[in-house]
Amino acid sequence: MSNYEVAVKEVEPQAIVSIRSTLANYDEMVTWIEQAQQRIKDALNRSGVQAGQSMGLWYGFSEDDLEVEAGYAVEANPADIRCGDPQIQAYTLPAQRVATLVYHGSYAASGSAWEAMRQWMEANNQPLQMPTREIQHKGGSDLNDDSYVTEFQFPLAS
Repeated sequence: MSNYEVAVKEVEPQAIVSIRSTLANYDEMVTWIEQAQQRIKDALNRSGVQAGQSMGLWYGFSEDDLEVEAGYAVEANPADIRCGDPQIQAYTLPAQRVATLVYHGSYAASGSAWEAMRQWMEANNQPLQMPTREIQHKGGSDLNDDSYVTEFQFPLAS
């Protein structure tokens, strides 16, 4: 199937501060994510809240339905966060059972990891459920940096 190892695990509830949008195409995705993350960091700084790991949630994958949420994990109670920006939301992602794959490499070459996850889901009779989660354990703005570490999480049916 692939050279990637997919595992199943339970993830705990996670507070997140994020912005969600539907983008016209993949070309605008990188710029939008960078701008959204900066807005969120600025708002968190004003609120005195420390940004944790960068996260992405994906609600649609087709060329004409690229619905994405960019954000940061936080330790604060979402109800206590006042960002002052109506597009920024603070809430708690629910606990979930997920298929997970930790990918080492550039964002530009991560398509093979996504395909491995899709194949694993199909082979294990799991419907693709949204949103999927992407957690940057080590990342940045260079699409071709091979030192990045990204964890992909796909929700599993009961």
